[in-house]
Amino acid sequence: MRLDTVPAKPVPDEPDGQICLGIEGGGTRTTVLLADENDQVLASFNAGPANLRLMAPGDLQQHLRGIRDRLPVAPDRIGIGLAGVRLEADHARLRAAVASVWPGTPCATSDDLMTALEAADWLAECDVQAVSYTHLRAHETSSMISYAV
Repeated sequence: MRLDTVPAKPVPDEPDGQICLGIEGGGTRTTVLLADENDQVLASFNAGPANLRLMAPGDLQQHLRGIRDRLPVAPDRIGIGLAGVRLEADHARLRAAVASVWPGTPCATSDDLMTALEAADWLAECDVQAVSYTHLRAHETSSMISYAV
């Protein structure tokens, strides 16, 4: 079965409080999780790949509309990280696409490196985890160091 054809799960109970949508898109698939503020999972499914730099604007909006159409309820806020999001212009493009699909819904954007870090299981004996990357292209340099204690 293709990942983008996996159906969403129905809402198990009445959602409680704020509903948050998390979207993590990479070169292989997009993982979607919709949960309420008590961590009750309202929907969890995969969709096709999403790399911002490889998607035309219309393709990105179509991808997001496909996700929206599979959700049992609308989110109150959205966190999204996609491969290819590096520069402020990338974040602006992603926020604009999200706003066109979910107008008025607050949205935080990221690259897929940060979402992978946030989703990782941390070892209990690990007091500090450091991640560093440098992204170099002609005339652009960005670097990030993230520490967690």
